[in-house]
Amino acid sequence: LTLPLLSTPDMLRKIPLMDSLLKGGLRGDLTLWTTDPTQPGKALRVVRQRIPDRYSNLMSYLANGRWKEADQETNKQMLESVGEEAMKRRYLQLEEVQNFPCYDLKLIDQLWVKFSGGKFGFSVQKQIWVDVGGKLDFGEDYEALKRAYRKMCDRNGWRGVTTYSNFTFDTSAPNGHLPVECIRFLVGAVGFLFSRMADY
Repeated sequence: LTLPLLSTPDMLRKIPLMDSLLKGGLRGDLTLWTTDPTQPGKALRVVRQRIPDRYSNLMSYLANGRWKEADQETNKQMLESVGEEAMKRRYLQLEEVQNFPCYDLKLIDQLWVKFSGGKFGFSVQKQIWVDVGGKLDFGEDYEALKRAYRKMCDRNGWRGVTTYSNFTFDTSAPNGHLPVECIRFLVGAVGFLFSRMADY
C-alpha cells in the first residue's frame, strides 16, 4: 500500500483502511518506508513488519534522507549491540566483529537497502567486496586484504577521503558509500563483518 506523505495518526485515520488498521491495534507493526530515496518523504509504503523500538531513530533518519545522522545512529546501534566496553572505546574490535549479532546486522542492512532504493547498505558493500576479489577471510595474507580494500574504496568512493565530514551523505554518492563510520577503520576485519551476512 503506497500513500501520499501523511505525518500524523489523525491524518492516517482519514483513510478508511488505515483507520481500521490503527483501531485494530496494529500500529506497532506498521513500518513506513520511503519509496523514492531521491525524494525522501514524498510517499510512504505501509509494511507489516515488527521493528525493535531502539531502531526508531535510524528508521526516521533514513526515511527523511538524513543520511549522515543515519550513519552516526548506525554506528551507535552497532556499538550498543556489542556491549558497554565497545560503547566506551567507540569502535569495534576484531573479535567483536567476528561475533557480531547476525540479527542486528541483517536488520540494519535491510533498513539501509530499503530506504536507499538498493544504493546503500552492508550487503551492497559486500557485493562490491566480492566483485573486486575480496574474501571473507584472507588468513595471514594482509597485503592481499589491503589490495582488495583499496579496490573497494575506489568503487564506493572512500579512496582519498581522510576526514569523516568529507564523505558524501546524499544519494549522489557511489553505490556502497554508506554506512561508513562503523566500518571505515575495519580494514583488517571487513571480510569478517561481511561473513556474518553469509546466511542472507
